Amino acid sequence: ALWYVSRRRELEEGEEPIYSPKEVVELLTRISRNGSDLKDQATHILDHFASDGSIQVETFNANELLTCIVDDHVAAADHLKVELVATYPDEMYVLSNKRAMYTVLRNIISNAVKFTGAADGDRQVNIEAINTSDGIEIRVVDSGIGISPELLESGRLFQFGQRGKNADQSQAKGYGLGLATVKQMLDSLGGTIEVTSEVNKGTTITLLFPKEQDTETI
Repeated sequence: ALWYVSRRRELEEGEEPIYSPKEVVELLTRISRNGSDLKDQATHILDHFASDGSIQVETFNANELLTCIVDDHVAAADHLKVELVATYPDEMYVLSNKRAMYTVLRNIISNAVKFTGAADGDRQVNIEAINTSDGIEIRVVDSGIGISPELLESGRLFQFGQRGKNADQSQAKGYGLGLATVKQMLDSLGGTIEVTSEVNKGTTITLLFPKEQDTETI
C-alpha cells in the first residue's frame, strides 16, 4: 500500500520558512501543471455537456492517476494547514475514462481540502481506495465545515449552483458546479456517489468506479 502524508511543520516564533531552489522549482512546476490541468478539465466538462453524454472507456490502473491528483494538492493542503493522508493499493484496475475520472477525483479532493481549510480545529483529509468485487471504492473523509442538512435532505445537492449556507458564509470560494459535474460524469461512467455530512464535523464522500461495463461506450 502507498501512504502519502503532506508535509507539515510548525515554525518557531520569528522563524521564516526556507525553501531550497529545488523545492521552488518543484512548486512552480506544480503550479504550472495545475493551471494546464484546470484548463483541460474545463474543456473536457464543456465537451461532455455539449455531446450526447457518451464517454469512451478503457481498462487502466488508476494508481498513477490518483497519485498525481494527491501530489497536486499537497501544496494547497500545506498552505491551509491541512494534513493530507492517502492510502491505496498499487493495482487499481477500472474500466473507465481517464479524463472523466481525473475530473471527478480532482473536484472531490479539491473541495475536501478547501472546505477543511476553512474549518476550525483539527484539519485533516483522508483518502482511501480499496478494490471490491464491483470495482474501485474511493472514500474521501474530511474534518471540514460540512454540508447543511437542509441541502442534504432537499435532493438538490447534485444540482448546478447549489451551495449550503455554511459554505456561503465561509471564506472558501465556489460556484456550486463541482458535485453536479461529478454526479453527471459518474452516471455516464456507471459509477456511484454517496455523501454523508455533519455541519462543523466534516463530510464523507464514497465513490465507486466499476471494473466492468456491458459495452465499451457508455
